[in-house]
Amino acid sequence: MSAKGKEAAPRFPEIPPEQVPETFTLRQGKTMLAMGVIVLVAFGGTTAWSAVSSGELQLNMLGICVLSVLAGLVILAKYRNHRLEVRGERLFYRDLFGKSWEFGVEEIVSVRRDLSENPKLMGENGRVLARCERSMENFPLLIAYLKKHHVWADMI
Repeated sequence: MSAKGKEAAPRFPEIPPEQVPETFTLRQGKTMLAMGVIVLVAFGGTTAWSAVSSGELQLNMLGICVLSVLAGLVILAKYRNHRLEVRGERLFYRDLFGKSWEFGVEEIVSVRRDLSENPKLMGENGRVLARCERSMENFPLLIAYLKKHHVWADMI
C-alpha cells in the first residue's frame, strides 16, 4: 500500500470516553513560563545593560529592550491567564488578558483550526468560544472530551 493510502498515526494518545474525567484544566505548560522569563530577563536585561553601558544612550538598543520587556510580559500573562476549565457540561475560558466567560458543551458547534493548526471552539454564527493550543497541558483530554460529547473535532 502506498504512503498516501495509509492513515496517519494519531498525534495524541487515544483516551477512551470512560477515562475522561469530569473536571480538568487546559493551561500553558512550564515551557511558556521559561520562555517568558528568558525573554524578559535575558533579552530585556541584556539590551538594557548594553544600551546604557556604552557610555552614551543608544536609542535603538533601548527600543529593543522595551520590546523585549513587553514581549516577556505578554508571554508571562499568557502563562498565568490563558486556560480552559472543564467542569462537567460547563466550560470556563480565560483569555490572555484575564477576561473570563463560560459556556456549555452544547453551545460548541464545531472546532476549527487556525493558521498555526491550533483549535478554536466555535459557537453559533462563527462566534469563537475559546482558543486552545496543542501544546497546552491536558490537550489530549480536551480532544477525548469533545469526542465523548459528540462535538466534531479532527484534531487527532
